[in-house]
Amino acid sequence: LLMNPDLDRKLDNMYDVRKVLLGLDVIHAALESPGHVLTSRQEFIHVVRDQLCNALLKFVVSSEHKIFERTVQIFQSLFINFREHIKQSIGVFVDNFFLPMLNSGNSGYDYKYTILQFLDRLADNPEYILEIFANFDCDVKGKNICQRLVETMTKLAKSEMREVTSVMTPQQEGTLRKRSLEILVKMLRNLNRSIDATVELAEQAQQKLAERRERSLEEDSMDRREIAPEGLDSKQQMQNLVYK
Repeated sequence: LLMNPDLDRKLDNMYDVRKVLLGLDVIHAALESPGHVLTSRQEFIHVVRDQLCNALLKFVVSSEHKIFERTVQIFQSLFINFREHIKQSIGVFVDNFFLPMLNSGNSGYDYKYTILQFLDRLADNPEYILEIFANFDCDVKGKNICQRLVETMTKLAKSEMREVTSVMTPQQEGTLRKRSLEILVKMLRNLNRSIDATVELAEQAQQKLAERRERSLEEDSMDRREIAPEGLDSKQQMQNLVYK
């Protein structure tokens, strides 16, 4: 249904809008909690990567906010459940659509708020932010998506995009400013907690290593070889974040 070429034209009647919304709702319901069978099945992964992501591109620029909102919700589900398979599509959506909309003075309040809701969901899990950073900002061919997201939300929070007042009320601008600041605070707090937890695990691993070495020396029952520390070093941890 969503790949029907007839839908490439402008949706100029409620029947077409409702038909698209129905299709998007069905897809969203299927992807919200896909289960291990779908997320691990190669045939389904290929459909998601090669067909669904491309089909969604026509709706992310829809003038109907409900269609745009459903599209972002589907993309959120795709990111959460299939992100390691759709790196290219993540870059396209964020770099070509979400960032320009947040930075544009012509984008409406509802569109900006919908994108901020998606970013708020990402901020809940520091692993999502670290993966975006590892796969795009740390890629020599990448476009520093994580950095630009933070910079854009900072501008919104500081109300530096003064031109938005032409299409939004002061109340709407204030809501976006507050929402952006809340997301930034949540993101930093969760990242800080994640880093603290990683440091604590590394310290515990080093402590266990020291104890094992001390026991081996006291008992003199082992060769004097190095015992590899438990856990991963920082380089290995970063490599594990990169999508294959």
